[in-house]
Amino acid sequence: MKATVRQGAVYAVFLFLAGWLLLSGAQFGLTLEKEAAETYEMRTYHAFLALFPIGAGMLFAVPEVMLDFWREGRWKINWLKLLIVGLPLAYLTGGSLQFLTGANLLPFSDFFTGGYGTLQGLTISTICATAFGYTLLSSVRKQPG
Repeated sequence: MKATVRQGAVYAVFLFLAGWLLLSGAQFGLTLEKEAAETYEMRTYHAFLALFPIGAGMLFAVPEVMLDFWREGRWKINWLKLLIVGLPLAYLTGGSLQFLTGANLLPFSDFFTGGYGTLQGLTISTICATAFGYTLLSSVRKQPG
């Protein structure tokens, strides 16, 4: 029963903080979009569009990691999950990040985003970045024993 109460408390605090962070992040994104429209400096706005979903994905994995802190065992990294799931997601996420460099560093990145680049293929990049952030943090877990 004690573990269930602790788990419920972690989820309740997480829900409040995650909601606040996501709403604040969305509001900050709108501020950056407005600033980019006025100054024509798009780098900061696109950096936010590429990196915020990674942070949001990591945020979704926080409750399980927090519950791992109270468990007995050793911390382990699931390298197989990182390589098989995380690496392709990182590649697809990198397609939206290459706008910041001004060079085409990743071959075939436009192919995977539907040929639309970073602006119109933003939904695919956002989904991949969120999944990558979640995979990145959820690959670190405590194993019993």
